[in-house]
Amino acid sequence: MPILFFKSQYYLYFPLLVLLAMSSSCQSLSKSKTSASTKQLNGVYILTKQKSQTRLVSVGYKDTKIVIDDYEKTISCFVGCNTIQADFFYENGKIKPIHYVATEKACQDYILDLELDFLDNLSKANLYTWKEDDLMLYHNDILLMVWHLKE
Repeated sequence: MPILFFKSQYYLYFPLLVLLAMSSSCQSLSKSKTSASTKQLNGVYILTKQKSQTRLVSVGYKDTKIVIDDYEKTISCFVGCNTIQADFFYENGKIKPIHYVATEKACQDYILDLELDFLDNLSKANLYTWKEDDLMLYHNDILLMVWHLKE
């Protein structure tokens, strides 16, 4: 007898329940697709190229270290002499303005020039792209820096 009760009173709601279940599963699929399209940049990088004056140059100094922490939304950098810290917010290829703090130690001229260019480029970066293990930072369409992900 309970089967007849279900059929007679609730059969009109069954299609609505099926549509509701399908709708919620489609929404969860679209959310996972969106989050997968935004690459997480979390990791340790080295500076391989950066804009200096008017051109992009290779950086011969291999002791650079750039750490992006997605959880804390920060970036910490060591480019040779001073330590640089900043909040780091990015999404879908865009970088929010970076306001950094840095130590001000006396450095060798080459390292000082490298760091000054780095800080200038970092403060201008507003876009990024990712290709293989390289993170490229831009100011509009001008390439400022290339960071290589350390394994």
